[in-house]
Amino acid sequence: MMNRQDSREKSSRWFFGCGLAAIALAANILSASVVGADPAVEGQEWASFANPERGVELFYSKEWHVLETADRYPYLVTIEPQKPDPDLEVMSPTVIEFFKYYHVSQTAQFAGKSADETLKHYVDEVLPSLGQNVEVIATQDMAVQAVPAKLVELKAMDPRGESLLQMLVLAAVKKDVLATIFCQAPQVDFEQNRALCEQVARRAQLFADDDSKPDNAMLDAVTRRLTEEGLDALKTGDGQTMVGKFEQAIRMNPADIDAHMTYGNVLMLLAKDQSGDDRLTLLQRSEHELQMAVYFLQRTESSEETRSKTAEAYFVMGQIAYYGREDPILAKPLYEEALKSSAHAGATDALKRYTGN
Repeated sequence: MMNRQDSREKSSRWFFGCGLAAIALAANILSASVVGADPAVEGQEWASFANPERGVELFYSKEWHVLETADRYPYLVTIEPQKPDPDLEVMSPTVIEFFKYYHVSQTAQFAGKSADETLKHYVDEVLPSLGQNVEVIATQDMAVQAVPAKLVELKAMDPRGESLLQMLVLAAVKKDVLATIFCQAPQVDFEQNRALCEQVARRAQLFADDDSKPDNAMLDAVTRRLTEEGLDALKTGDGQTMVGKFEQAIRMNPADIDAHMTYGNVLMLLAKDQSGDDRLTLLQRSEHELQMAVYFLQRTESSEETRSKTAEAYFVMGQIAYYGREDPILAKPLYEEALKSSAHAGATDALKRYTGN
């Protein structure tokens, strides 16, 4: 039986199509603070949800309920008229969802694009392709925290049924972070929710206010702390906690190159003490993490640091192939690839094994 969070993941993919494998979600129902009536929506009293560490503040009807899903990518806040029930299979078709995509230029869909190009591509190409029978009704220019934004009205087929949904979508990009708000309802109910959706969009704070602590940097600090806690756990022999911390860091921030590099190295070292299938499983996962590090390094502006990290990742994969898999033929091109990126003493010495020098 599909639980509510599995269903939520499906819905989230419909909205953006992030392409990540389904992952366990850590969701917390949060209390809200009431902020009083708003004359823009007659008789409406508002509550607010805020998470300063994620640079977000959202305003919504005080009778609605909030579900934050922080332990995943993209970061997600869902606000619904009914209190969320994890045992329900589907969420309400009337819903507000906030998505935040960090390091967006390192994703395949937006690689190499500027903030303006990312916003344009999202509005012109991504939104119309997200579901069945998507029809863009209107697009309006806005500014959110002095950042250019687009407010898009559209309708589309509900992927959970055959009825039409109508929604307002707010999208903005700041310093390599894409933030979006979807405020939707069944088409037959949308007009009675339009004023609320407009105010949700206009009052939202999508990004961190402090330019000295941009969104990506704040998330990187969180995942760096998690990896440090993972290494501390490893030192005490607590492998389960170590794995949990690294897995959490990578779920939250899949573009964290250092987390992938460190985790890959740790798993390689752990494999030395294992045999059989356990050893092979650790080596395969180590290779995967190092491959992910290379993937994101290739989407990062080239510098001496990125070239050095790329060389190190290929060198370690070469060591895994040579010593872990006992396959010198597989290892050689990995050592050679390391040297294409940067001078690497380890890779240079490793290749001497093939010449007899």
